[in-house]
Amino acid sequence: QANMEKGQLRVDANVSIRPHGATEFGTRTETKNINSFRSIEAAINYEVSRQVKVIESGGEIVQETRNYDDASGKTTSLRSKADAHDYRYFPDPDLKPLILSSDYISDIQNNLPEHALKKRERFDTEFDLSSKQIDVLFLDKDLVHYFETVVDLTKDVSPQEICKWILGDLSALLNESQLKVNESKVTESLFAELMALIQSGKVSGKMAKSILESVFKTGKSPKDLLKEQGGEQISDSSELQNMVNEVLDENLDVVEKVKAGKTKSADFLMGQVMKKSRGRAKPDLVRALILSSIDAR
Repeated sequence: QANMEKGQLRVDANVSIRPHGATEFGTRTETKNINSFRSIEAAINYEVSRQVKVIESGGEIVQETRNYDDASGKTTSLRSKADAHDYRYFPDPDLKPLILSSDYISDIQNNLPEHALKKRERFDTEFDLSSKQIDVLFLDKDLVHYFETVVDLTKDVSPQEICKWILGDLSALLNESQLKVNESKVTESLFAELMALIQSGKVSGKMAKSILESVFKTGKSPKDLLKEQGGEQISDSSELQNMVNEVLDENLDVVEKVKAGKTKSADFLMGQVMKKSRGRAKPDLVRALILSSIDAR
């Protein structure tokens, strides 16, 4: 990444023109060491205009290296340049010819890493990711490798779900801590373990977020952290029913509001059940039990 304020940007602009209807461009010029995007645009525009005036006046464009001056907004000639011999290129008599066999070339071609464009196409067809997801993933090659490794480790979890968690909660933690994914304590295997817990229904989305934050801080296994937090998500309707009954008995006024049609009040009851279960109750099942229990009263 070039910092223009520190003079780190350097661009060479090659310009040649051709009349309307012509198939070949004319002689080119090369304007060297332009150091800002604004100057690039101005230098090219000036050089195009200059070359048009030269041609229209009957002159010829000389192949040369030119300089752009920000103050005047003009390009000026630095030195003429024809072809390779101007750079004093010549064969070295001490170097033997390098002959590469077709088998050697084929072997290199066959063992090249997957091209980024091919990989993008594969992520679309094989993983069914959106173009936006692919664009964000491909901003960081380490993130691409991380994603692919997790997909390989979790065959039963959809790539879309994995990508959602990587680009969402994990990336948020990385950005907040200003860490790269390969600097994080959340290794591919630990992340895959968490994805498997979500897929199996042992943790809810809320529980998974909490576990991910703990893994990020400690590097502990998601399974161990799940035990420390009280165990997996409660999906047993009989166990949850007892909690629901307790909450309804403790909040009869809210129950009456729900019965009167204020179903939004059921959210409060859900929150109370989640408190009793220490966040382990399965939310959709809790809501269904609350509504059915109120209807039965």
